[in-house]
Amino acid sequence: MPRIARIVVALAVAVAGLSLARPAGAVSTTPVFLLGDSVMGSFHFSTADETYITAEYPNTTLDAEECRGLFVSCRLPWQPSAPTPALNVLQANRGKLTGVLVMGVGYNETVTGKAIDMIMTELTTHDSPRVIWLNYRNYSGRYTSANAALVAALSRWPQLSIGDWNAYSAGHGSDWFATDGTDVHLTGAGATAHATLIRSLLDASAKRYTCPSNNTAGPATAAARGYWLLDSTGKVWPYSAPSFGDLTTLGVTAKPASFQSTPSGAGYWILDQNGGVHAFGDATAYGDMTGKVLNGPVRRIEPNPAGGGYWLVAADGGVFTFGPTTGFQGSMGATRLNAPVISMAATVTGRGYWLVAGDGGVFTFGDGQFHGSAGALKLNAPVISMAVRPNGAGYWLYAKDGGVFSFDVPFFGSEPRLPECGDEAVALRVTNTGGGYWLASRTGKVFAFGDAPMFGDRPVLPSGVTIIDLTVRH
Repeated sequence: MPRIARIVVALAVAVAGLSLARPAGAVSTTPVFLLGDSVMGSFHFSTADETYITAEYPNTTLDAEECRGLFVSCRLPWQPSAPTPALNVLQANRGKLTGVLVMGVGYNETVTGKAIDMIMTELTTHDSPRVIWLNYRNYSGRYTSANAALVAALSRWPQLSIGDWNAYSAGHGSDWFATDGTDVHLTGAGATAHATLIRSLLDASAKRYTCPSNNTAGPATAAARGYWLLDSTGKVWPYSAPSFGDLTTLGVTAKPASFQSTPSGAGYWILDQNGGVHAFGDATAYGDMTGKVLNGPVRRIEPNPAGGGYWLVAADGGVFTFGPTTGFQGSMGATRLNAPVISMAATVTGRGYWLVAGDGGVFTFGDGQFHGSAGALKLNAPVISMAVRPNGAGYWLYAKDGGVFSFDVPFFGSEPRLPECGDEAVALRVTNTGGGYWLASRTGKVFAFGDAPMFGDRPVLPSGVTIIDLTVRH
């Protein structure tokens, strides 16, 4: 609702039962961005309230303006112009929001599930901020649907949490709110209460998990010479590796599905979602599934380590062989599965392979040895693929949330809370030595574990574009 009078704020900040004393403990380095309208704008009238937050979170930015909306702002008589809407503020700060965003906007327009999704979608173009969205003081039932839309959005956006201002402020009237208490605008005591809630929410969120920060690139080692990232348009992003072309240079419009380097590291194949295989560098195209009728979409290309071909695997467990020395060792195509097959990996000899399903089940063929699976485990997120130790004696499974599971191989680390940062894992690749691995995320982060050298990450992706795979230059 548009504001028709200036905020009424008492200068006093002392409130019975609320202390502005900073509790003992280390100051947080987590970046915090407070984005608000006139309710959060009450902090401008008392620096003590803002200081209550910045004392523990000094890396805090406050951007709160009267009459701000999510997409369209109103303008009050004393304002030279309407304030920048929340969406435009976020767009102007792309690449700068790396910690926690506290959203306090929405009183000036209708908040729907679609509106929330538009804001959260924009935030996927940032460096994965977590979002605390303050719900709305529901006086006279005016914001029932808005608060319900926020609750419904939790299932769609794992990085989103709700700051329950409506419940926190229940039972308060003119002590916290302007006029006779049937308003949303804050008195001095109300502003202090608002700051107290925000800091308690930050204490619960910002300190719980620190989103990974930038990685520093280093020199190549015996473990690897570089790697490539593949994005959802089919573009390849090289790091300490030459570029041999990609789907965008070929003008291929089919979306990419998988990405694998040749054994020499002097080329790679890109598999598209139509089953087409595109060869670059010293990679040879032996055939593909373009135009074939399949029971399930093709998910992954797996080169034969011995050379002379590759396999494709489909979601129903079907395996397709291409190349003069690459043989068929069996499939799960005729078997009823608890979860679709999502990936495969070849044995060192090229005479066998493993298939892995989304529930963590592992199936062996040829000379592939069973070392265990996650099929009986209760997973926080589905398994998305596996990576095999170079000598074939064991493997790792990794899940969409960044969790890594080791089977007869060392565990070097993981990032199982990526969803809290609005991110997810897309690939895990093992070093040449088997003494480490890289984990790549949807936003282009690369996490190096064990002896994996860091060659860089985080390409500047256009809006809506994500990373889907990583492969290594051996």
